Amino acid sequence: MQLRKLSKTDIGKAGLHGKQNTLAHRIQAWRQVQTVYMPCAARLLDGHSAASGSDRGRSTLAEPESISLLLPSAIPNDLRETGCLPGLIKKAISLRRAQAEDALHQVRRALCIKQGLVHYKRVHVEGPSQGRNTRAVALLSRFEDKLNRHIERYRAARFTLTQLDPGG
Repeated sequence: MQLRKLSKTDIGKAGLHGKQNTLAHRIQAWRQVQTVYMPCAARLLDGHSAASGSDRGRSTLAEPESISLLLPSAIPNDLRETGCLPGLIKKAISLRRAQAEDALHQVRRALCIKQGLVHYKRVHVEGPSQGRNTRAVALLSRFEDKLNRHIERYRAARFTLTQLDPGG
């Protein structure tokens, strides 16, 4: 019997499959806890599974990262007050407010660092050295990506806050 040597892509696929299984198990555990704190979630989940039919079970195994967690912000307004335990919405609001404040702090910090990097590039790198200039531009590009991730995190937290507390 000859054993086939595993390639990097095979190992990567196995690692991804393991992570997807772990995520699917964590989502199942979340669903059990969720029914205690949000009794309306069971009805909404039953409605989703009935609407999607048998495809739901297959997609759950294939892509658990696309499963909706049905957090309090995703529940319709009329079910939020009656379908969740008292105080859960206030806790979700305070969590999202903290996430928004943290993301905003990270955006401010990243903007200050970016300003320093631009100043450093302008003062120390400008000139005939193409290699140093290319490295500085690549560094600024990576930092711009990081800044954009912080901005997206803030926008997501703010959007959720407007869903949970439209007047707040």
